[in-house]
Amino acid sequence: MLAYYNRDMEWIVEKGTFTIMVGSSSRQSDLKSVKLEVN
Repeated sequence: MLAYYNRDMEWIVEKGTFTIMVGSSSRQSDLKSVKLEVN
């Protein structure tokens, strides 16, 4: 999860490095990926 509302309805963005993968199937050869770093 990258971002969410907490109990006080504050928008929280998690820090870390995330890999986003998109493709027509779950086979590694069908996937395109990009890394996203949130500080």
